[in-house]
Amino acid sequence: MLLELVGLTEAANRKIGTYSGGMRRRLDLSSALMHNSPLLFLDEPTTGLDPQSRFAIWGHLEQLNRSGTTVILITQIMEEANRLCQRLAIIDRGVIVAQGTPKSLKAEIGGDVVTLTFGQNGSSGGQGSTDRAKTVLTGRTYVLGVAAPTGNGTQLSVTVRNGGEVVPDLMRLLAENGIAVSNLSVASPTLDDVFLKHTGHKIRSDSTSGDEFAQTMKAFMGVNQRR
Repeated sequence: MLLELVGLTEAANRKIGTYSGGMRRRLDLSSALMHNSPLLFLDEPTTGLDPQSRFAIWGHLEQLNRSGTTVILITQIMEEANRLCQRLAIIDRGVIVAQGTPKSLKAEIGGDVVTLTFGQNGSSGGQGSTDRAKTVLTGRTYVLGVAAPTGNGTQLSVTVRNGGEVVPDLMRLLAENGIAVSNLSVASPTLDDVFLKHTGHKIRSDSTSGDEFAQTMKAFMGVNQRR
């Protein structure tokens, strides 16, 4: 059953020495899941897995939790943390900077998140536009917060009240100040927005290897408690 869960049924009779790195990772995961333990520690269990395998493992972990297993999960996949964890702790540079339920952490954002992207060339784009837009928007009555992801000089995340209603005024204000926007999106707060708010940068892509990620500290830890 576990080999089927991690997609290794067809390779069950092969020597482990012939397995690829990804297959060995899936085998390690199945080994951790085979014991009926009341407490389970998992370090980035689905990083590098295909979506089908990832969803299957999420379902299995949810079933284990319902049966009484407490899961301590370290992950950099926000969707994984949001779905599996009842309580979260955000760790940045070895320090817990925020903790709570996924719902309460997202509620702290306090509004909708407008993501603005500026062009990378010319006087109307790039880092200059980001800095000018931050200055123009900060202090507006409907703006709750403005953040620029570290290392991304062309993007700005603006937390606002009633995003759908204020976007026209926001765009008018930027246009009046000669700031051109190449892309705009409005969304309800996500855990990515929570992470950005508390750390000043976005979480690494899940393509990062576990070893590299460990060297720079585990960025996101969720605690899935017994029900």
